[in-house]
Amino acid sequence: MGGARGWLRDASPASSSSPPSPLTARPLPPRRRPAPGKNSDALRDVLDGEREGAPEVAVQGSAAIDLCSLCGCQPPLPLGAHLLPMAASSPSAPPLACSPSRRLLSRLAAAPPAPSPSRAATRSCLTPLPLPPRHALPPSRARRAAAGRRGCTLQMRGRRNQGEGARDVQRYGIISVLFETPSGFAIFIMPGGDLKRPDAMKDIWSYFGFPDMVEKFVSMCEFREFKHKPSAINDTGLSFELAELIMRWFRPGQKVAVGKPEYKGIIERTLGIPCLFDEIVMEVMWGLQNLMHFLVPQEKLNFRNEDRILMSQGPKMLLNRYGFDVKPEMVNARIIRMACILVNCEFIYEKHSKPLRMAGANLKDLSGINSEDWDLMKLATALKIICYPAERTISEAVIFTQDEVKKFVRDAHKYVGKISKEICLSAYYEIVRARKKSASIHKILENMLPAYEGE
Repeated sequence: MGGARGWLRDASPASSSSPPSPLTARPLPPRRRPAPGKNSDALRDVLDGEREGAPEVAVQGSAAIDLCSLCGCQPPLPLGAHLLPMAASSPSAPPLACSPSRRLLSRLAAAPPAPSPSRAATRSCLTPLPLPPRHALPPSRARRAAAGRRGCTLQMRGRRNQGEGARDVQRYGIISVLFETPSGFAIFIMPGGDLKRPDAMKDIWSYFGFPDMVEKFVSMCEFREFKHKPSAINDTGLSFELAELIMRWFRPGQKVAVGKPEYKGIIERTLGIPCLFDEIVMEVMWGLQNLMHFLVPQEKLNFRNEDRILMSQGPKMLLNRYGFDVKPEMVNARIIRMACILVNCEFIYEKHSKPLRMAGANLKDLSGINSEDWDLMKLATALKIICYPAERTISEAVIFTQDEVKKFVRDAHKYVGKISKEICLSAYYEIVRARKKSASIHKILENMLPAYEGE
């Protein structure tokens, strides 16, 4: 009994004259009551049996446990009301004032009856009662959780982890793209702001010209193959699998771009999700078809001719501006790549147009030269001569009159602090490279495409 951490209270105290027996219960020491309104740590230790110093319950003879000292019920009840005879383990035990005490009594009552009063039996009685696993769900809750996972609605599935996704939609204007492949459907995400630009029709298709460029613009989320694709979406609605695919990647405030007008009506009517379908979306769909096997490597089939978007309006408008007549049957991967190079050259012109025009406004103020009618190449050359007059070449000087060149060299000191030499020189070399590349592409296309006569 010396190694026991619990205390036994004997109903009939032993005589002081007789020597103490090893099985004689010692009186309980004074115990401090826990704070009102809080569960006692001692009672929690008895119920959970986790902490090493938890008091252990001993049942012997007419011994009893003062549950008042464990649970800390307020106000305290008389001692007789809270002293529970444990030896009987009878279900007709007096009612308790608190639920922790009732739980403890029920567990003690379910324990096997106490053995004979021997040293070995006493030590076995001091072993804590076994408890069920802490994190095990009751059967009813486990069944409900499993049923919820199987039969949760599509709306709830689509709203999982939508807090961060909704912020991305508002911050970057992310939209989803439902792309139909020969054997299934794929979900992509892309910045929706590029579709809202006024000139999006001119260059949105160029993002899909090269594989290394398209990865910066779109990203595939998931692809699913459908054994019977016509039944996935039709006039009657959506199949559960396709609806779950759309809702899985949907975020609040997001729109879904689709490739057919009937898909737009079916999805909006069935799922209540706003969809996009217009000429710009069709340019995106054409680009996804152009690089389908790169973006969707799981797809092994090819589009049929009746399902393929043969010609994008963007390349046709671009090549018509350069004087070429393009038919849908003429378009191939090589022509698309060369058209993308022309778009990149135009982008370089547009990027440097505004800063060079602002710098060229100083020509009229400082040198009396009007440069409003000059093209960008001529303006960049003039600013390069002003910034580095000693490095001018004959080919650069012949673009201007001798009087203009003299003014550039004479007034070069007036432009110090007005324009940036590094920016002007960098813009000059980029425009020169773009001009040379555009000329070479134009020469190749002349041998491949007929001239465009206009309407």
